[in-house]
Amino acid sequence: MVDYQSENQHLRQEIEKLRQQNQAQAEQIQQLKKHEVLLQLVLDNIPQLILWKDLNSVFQGCNRRWAKAAGFNSPEEVIGKTDYDLYTDPTVIEAYLSKDRQVLETGHPVYQVEYKADKNIWYDTKKIPIEVPEGQIIGILATIEDVTDRKQAEQSLVLAEEKYRGIFENALEGIFQSSPEGRYLNVNQACAKIYGYQSPAEMLAAVTDIASQIYVNPGDRQRFEQLLSQKDKVTNFEYPVYRKNREVIWIEEHTRAVRNSEGNILYYEGIIQDITQRKQEEAQLKRRMAALRIEIDQNKRQTAVKQITQSDYFKELQEEVEALRLSDQGFE
Repeated sequence: MVDYQSENQHLRQEIEKLRQQNQAQAEQIQQLKKHEVLLQLVLDNIPQLILWKDLNSVFQGCNRRWAKAAGFNSPEEVIGKTDYDLYTDPTVIEAYLSKDRQVLETGHPVYQVEYKADKNIWYDTKKIPIEVPEGQIIGILATIEDVTDRKQAEQSLVLAEEKYRGIFENALEGIFQSSPEGRYLNVNQACAKIYGYQSPAEMLAAVTDIASQIYVNPGDRQRFEQLLSQKDKVTNFEYPVYRKNREVIWIEEHTRAVRNSEGNILYYEGIIQDITQRKQEEAQLKRRMAALRIEIDQNKRQTAVKQITQSDYFKELQEEVEALRLSDQGFE
């Protein structure tokens, strides 16, 4: 005789077991969905454009930024599509697929910076293999970053450096950078020429101690360093210097001290000008002025003497002296 009550009890237990399993699965699915939503939120808030493909270069997902850039309303719309669905230019498609194949075949990342002329935007693209813990490659992850600002800054820096280099190399004044220890770090052609060298390279190699090789008077170097240490700059600093052949010339210098964030002097940079001719003209002018003063003094004395000798008082004295002379000679 069949025990229906026992079978019903067993059936109810199986049903309850299945219900619990289904509930557990539903909870797991719900938890996975929460993780998926959270992961999508994380991806959507990353500033880069992100996408991933399978081994056949079929899109499996992306973040919202890439979806929007590619013309989709949501990341879900891109799933299952290929580059053939997104682009029409065969050259562009092959370029993208070629990078995919390179990543999958070598297992190494591929980096590329490219310029989109139609958008006037620079993109930095990185494609890396997606690997499971066992080391098997199962797809490709790509990140795309808009680096237009960085590229423009780099280009501006290059232009600024080229402009500075042009000014530095073609300036008529001597421009230099030197260390506090007394060695030139950089000089332009005009600076080398002022000191009698054929090129900046020759001067940098030859001058290893500015204080002894350049300065005629050691005290000028000490005064120069004291001023820079106290005021961080020296202007209209005039002093005699040696040229390569030990000829002495005069220069005028304008220099500033460049410090690091801690306040320590890194190097000096400045401008020099050969003022030898001006100093010679000044010396000549001083000599002429001195001679002119002597001449003026002599003229003043001659004028004074003339004024005195022509005065009535002087004539009266002359007459008295003459009378005394005649008296001494016995004419009276």
